[in-house]
Amino acid sequence: MVLSESSEKGLSRPTQAIKEKDSSWAQAEKVPLNKLLSKVTTLSEPAFLTSEMGMIIEANQAFEDCLRLPRQEILGASCYKLIHGTNQRPPSCPFSQKGTPALRIPFFWRGGLYLILLKKFRDSEGRGRYLLHTLKEVDGYKELNPLGLLDHLPLPIFRMEPRPDGHLLSVNQALRQWLGQNELNGQRLASFAMDVSAWEKMVQQLLSGEIIKGVEMGFRGPQGRPLWGAIYASLTFDQTGQPESICGVIRDISQEVRQRIIQRAAEDIRNSHYRLISRLKQQLQNLTYRLLEAQEDERRRISMEIHDGIGQVLSAVRYTLEHVLVSHQQGRGLEAPKIEEALELLDKVMQETRHIILNLRPPLLDDLGLEATLRWYIDHVTSGTNLTCQLFFEVEEEAIPEAYKIILYRITQEALSNVIKHARADSVSIRLKRDGKRILLTIEDNGIGFNPQEENNQQRPGGYGLMSIRQRACFVGATFEIHSRPGEGTKIEVGFPI
Repeated sequence: MVLSESSEKGLSRPTQAIKEKDSSWAQAEKVPLNKLLSKVTTLSEPAFLTSEMGMIIEANQAFEDCLRLPRQEILGASCYKLIHGTNQRPPSCPFSQKGTPALRIPFFWRGGLYLILLKKFRDSEGRGRYLLHTLKEVDGYKELNPLGLLDHLPLPIFRMEPRPDGHLLSVNQALRQWLGQNELNGQRLASFAMDVSAWEKMVQQLLSGEIIKGVEMGFRGPQGRPLWGAIYASLTFDQTGQPESICGVIRDISQEVRQRIIQRAAEDIRNSHYRLISRLKQQLQNLTYRLLEAQEDERRRISMEIHDGIGQVLSAVRYTLEHVLVSHQQGRGLEAPKIEEALELLDKVMQETRHIILNLRPPLLDDLGLEATLRWYIDHVTSGTNLTCQLFFEVEEEAIPEAYKIILYRITQEALSNVIKHARADSVSIRLKRDGKRILLTIEDNGIGFNPQEENNQQRPGGYGLMSIRQRACFVGATFEIHSRPGEGTKIEVGFPI
């Protein structure tokens, strides 16, 4: 398949511009095109022929095998696209090295280190200019050094003593610049490795006769900046067959690794968000269930209090008044003792009603404020017990948002109930103070304590009460902490943002 220059549309710049900038074509050998095409197909190593604009016009079977592409997809394609993965000629392309009709340039391709022989030809019949590319996979330093390419190559290259802590025998300028060192000979490359054990393991593989291709390794670069390189190395031997040195080439993959780290971090963040959302969703479902359960429990309690207290007393009042009415109708007059009994029963109804109202929402909270309500409740709940309770109210009442007051009261109510029922304490302190940009409620007792890891265990005594406190705190974005150990009492801290 032969393609003329006129069929290469849009691949690169015009031929005249190349003629003006690269005079090496004048030194190129003149060969008939049909002989060039024949030469490509007879080479054993991967080879292909392109026009000077980079379009492939012939390729041999070895090159087709490398690409694993059918022949029809190779011929007519841009070599930049197939080799470098870009439509434009990259700076690393060997053809960018102008000024000579033949070049030997090492480059990385498909996970290996290759030496490309690039030779320019002119068609003896004047139909065009062509480039013959021959690829050879190399072992690194051993094959590159005799070519005199090491010191001007952009690839970091090293030769070191054949042991894990071996000193460097020689390096090229690219490695010195990469690691930010003016001199490296005599130093140990292992001292720059971020994972020394991984470096030693790789060297042991080399000493066992393996050829290393693309092993990723982290290094400390200039100012300690992390660098990553893919190492291609092998063991060299002296004339007696004894190991002489370890030689290798490093491909800088720092940008690739950083991108992978960013992608992994982004994936971790996404997974963390997903787990957090799933956990919050489950907590919300549990909370909704508990709220419904608590609501039903509260309704059941109020119903029982009304039935057992107010209901029964009102029934007794009705019975007493009916007795008084019947006595009056029978002419026996009004029985003062029965009327007094009815009044006493009505007083009891009023007390029961007041008790229920206080449990629902204490009127004191609206009339006298939070401090007075807490002091009343503490006196009320500790009367008849051996528990001593002290309240330290160290915040201005006006500084407490109204929405927090009932929650502070309920948390204190739940916590004190827990102490009385489960803590076996004889002393408890309640402190409310301003702490920076929050209001801090601390409740501390000298009871038997417990393991905070069992906080969410509803079967543990007081477990449900602590969950209730945590949930109330969560409603308003408050923090909740428990400090406790078996035998050492318990301290609860709830911080409300203001």
